[in-house]
Amino acid sequence: FCRCNTQDYIWHKGMRCESIITDFQVMCVAVGSAALVLLLLFMMTVFFAKKLYLLKTENTKLRRTNKFRTPSELHNDNFSLSTIAEGSHPNDDPSAPHKIQEALKSCLKEEESFN
Repeated sequence: FCRCNTQDYIWHKGMRCESIITDFQVMCVAVGSAALVLLLLFMMTVFFAKKLYLLKTENTKLRRTNKFRTPSELHNDNFSLSTIAEGSHPNDDPSAPHKIQEALKSCLKEEESFN
């Protein structure tokens, strides 16, 4: 079997030393992969920066429109947390829990009449 001549910056490959890998080739692969990783990180940073900018501009637009709305419009926009669905009562209604209990009782009475 053959032995390859050893050198500082050259590696031999194969059963009979048919291919040579130089230090320059190893450095090119290392620099190329590092450049690829940096490029991917830069692209991800730009993508998320654009998303953040769009969200901030949308948020400022929404805040500007909310400044000019009256409190009653803000309360009845069907998106506020104080209403569950269109036509429901706001959370600050003191008789709301009693109304729910009365509705449940009437439903139970109707079910009993069917049985």
